[in-house]
Amino acid sequence: FAPINAGSDACAGAFGAKGAVKATAQTLALTTLVAMEMLKALSAVSLDHSLLRVAPWANPWLLAGVALPVALHMFLLHAPWLRGLFGLAPLTKANWITVAKFSLPILLVEELTKAV
Repeated sequence: FAPINAGSDACAGAFGAKGAVKATAQTLALTTLVAMEMLKALSAVSLDHSLLRVAPWANPWLLAGVALPVALHMFLLHAPWLRGLFGLAPLTKANWITVAKFSLPILLVEELTKAV
């Protein structure tokens, strides 16, 4: 394996993203995926019934299985030394709104699938 050369990042070169812009994009992508997966997991509390009929707290193991990864992700985002280690950036309020716009529709899709 060749050593990684931070100055010749193919992704950054292809998209023109360097430094803070790249870190913010990576953070947005990771956070959106984590949010989508956790919402999908919460929706899986029942395969046949909506979240309006079977609340997520009906299964405390499911809540723990969602709370732990969310807590770890928040720790990753708020610990500066971990953000630097993973090449992430702090998210603004506008960034969190973007995360919600792209992750919340998975909940709607899962609930509509149950209705069919």
